[in-house]
Amino acid sequence: MPLSNDLIVTGGHVIGMDPAVPDGPADVVVRDGVIVSVGLAAGASPDADVIDASGCVVMPGLVDTHRHTWQSALRHIGLDWSLMDYLGAAFLQLGPNFRPEDVYAGTLLGALGALEAGITTLVDWSHIQNTPEHSDAAVAALRDSGIRGVFAYGWPQIDPLAWVGDHSDAELPADVRRVRDVLRDDTARVTMALAARGPEMSAPSAGATCCSRGTSACGPPCTSAPLTRRTASSGCTPRACSTRRSRWCTRARPATTR
Repeated sequence: MPLSNDLIVTGGHVIGMDPAVPDGPADVVVRDGVIVSVGLAAGASPDADVIDASGCVVMPGLVDTHRHTWQSALRHIGLDWSLMDYLGAAFLQLGPNFRPEDVYAGTLLGALGALEAGITTLVDWSHIQNTPEHSDAAVAALRDSGIRGVFAYGWPQIDPLAWVGDHSDAELPADVRRVRDVLRDDTARVTMALAARGPEMSAPSAGATCCSRGTSACGPPCTSAPLTRRTASSGCTPRACSTRRSRWCTRARPATTR
C-alpha cells in the first residue's frame, strides 16, 4: 500500500491570522505540502500521518526579513563581540576565507535552524558573493533546506572595504545577472532580491553604468557621466571602524585600488 500524502495536525488551538479562519480548537489537514482544510479533519486519508498538537498553538509560520544566513556557521563564537568586532571579524577576517562549501553549510544550518524555530520564510541577506560558486552554494542550500527563501544578492567579501567604505562606487559583480537567470521564477519557493548597499555605504555614481548599458533594471535614473574609481587607503576607513576601537581593525588588510 502506498504511503499517504496526508498530514493531520490535531488537538491544537489554531490562530489563523485570517478572518476566514476563526481562532480556536481545530484540525489542520495538509495534502502534498498544501493546507487543504482547517476544522474537522473530514476527508483526510485514514492512513494520514497525525501530529498531536494538544496544548499547543497552531499558526502560520513566522517571517524573518533580515538574516545573514551564511554566517550561521559562526554562531556562538562572537557572544562578547561589539558591533565593530563583528564587522571586523565577519567582513575582514572570516568572509574572505569562506569557501563555497562553507557558504553551503552555514546557509543550510541557518535555514534549518529557522524552520526549527517556526520561521518558514526568510530573506537571506547573502553578502558573500566572492565567486559565482559561492552564490550557487547559498542558493542550493536554501533550496535543499525546504524553507521559503528570498536570496538577496549582496557583494563579495574580497576587499570588503572597497564595497562598504565611505563613498564606494564599486559595481556589483556581473554574475548577478546569471543568478537572476537561475532564479527567474518569482513564484518559486526560492526567489531573488537585491541586497543593495544603502546610500551610507556607496556613492551616487555606483549605479551610473546602468545608463551606458541602456537599461532601467538597475534602479533609479542615473547620469551618464563616467565613473571615477577611487583608491582606497590602507587599513580601515573611518566608517568601517571609527577610532579603531575594534581589535580586528588593526589587522585589516590594505584595500586595493579599484
